[in-house]
Amino acid sequence: MLLTKQQIKEFIRKLGQPQASVFLNRFFNSYRSKLNSSDVKSLYDSDYFERVDSHPTIITVNNKYKINTHNLFAYEYLLPKVNKNTRILDVGCGKGEFVLAMAAKNTAFIMGIDFSEEVISAAKKKSENSNLPCHFLKCDASTFKFEAPFDFITLNDVSEHLSDAELAQLCNNLKRYLKDNGEIIIHTPNGLSLANETAQSISFSLYKLYHRLVKGWKGLERSADHLYYDQVHINIKSYDQIKSFLKSLGFKTRVKYDGRSRWFFLNRFSSHMLVLAQKDK
Repeated sequence: MLLTKQQIKEFIRKLGQPQASVFLNRFFNSYRSKLNSSDVKSLYDSDYFERVDSHPTIITVNNKYKINTHNLFAYEYLLPKVNKNTRILDVGCGKGEFVLAMAAKNTAFIMGIDFSEEVISAAKKKSENSNLPCHFLKCDASTFKFEAPFDFITLNDVSEHLSDAELAQLCNNLKRYLKDNGEIIIHTPNGLSLANETAQSISFSLYKLYHRLVKGWKGLERSADHLYYDQVHINIKSYDQIKSFLKSLGFKTRVKYDGRSRWFFLNRFSSHMLVLAQKDK
């Protein structure tokens, strides 16, 4: 079901923009939920990781470690909570910037894990001679084993890359290594956003109608590369959907939307959100 870059470019040539972006997003949404992460494995090429590395840097910690637009919200949430006793696990750590930035903030211990040998090697290289309390490990987070629990487990833009079955297996495993009062922190795209539209509600329909009638919005325009790599996002939920999903696994949740509109109710349509999950005792 995956489209090549050339096929996507041909859609753009024939349909124009933003019509091609709107059509292809709807097409992807029609079958995303039927995929597993292995079905899109080929998309994780060198260009994909270059795109991840190119995310805008918002904060640089110790003039070395970058906090970008996707790990900023977990970083801001954790910063006032960490101390010399805090233990953190970062799932899908990539090249380790978030791990190193948090380790530099007086945490007791932080471990980053990822399935990619390439990015773990890069993370280990960055951590050399840092004297920071961090470690990196290549492993499958769904079968990860460790000897001591964590105060916080972070998933920065990870959950959308996993099917429901894979995400359930992951969360059930991570639950074993979460302290009773600990939190799993999930930053993920929001299904109730104009950028995704994987979920529907009356309020969202009215919000979209307002943009069309008042602002002349015709759809979000994406480049061919953006559309190509969007195919890795196989599981984009609204907060209500992910809340129900995690409740079935024994978690209670709350949400902080990335949007910072002075009209608070509009933030629920933000492109991304931070979902905070704890064991439901």
